Amino acid sequence: MSNGKYGRSVSIIGVGVTKLGDVRTTPEIKDFSEKELYAAAAIEAMEDAGIDACDIDAFYVGMSG
Repeated sequence: MSNGKYGRSVSIIGVGVTKLGDVRTTPEIKDFSEKELYAAAAIEAMEDAGIDACDIDAFYVGMSG
């Protein structure tokens, strides 16, 4: 499989998720900004993968609502 313009293949190595709910009322995420929700999930994904931020070349963040 060709990986197009990238010099190597892409790997998914960890996953993280924040508590689902409403940032106005759910205690675990109350008053969190969108950036804080992304950061919490990213930290969890790095812990899941057993890596540090310096090990990451690029990342993708997705959100559903």
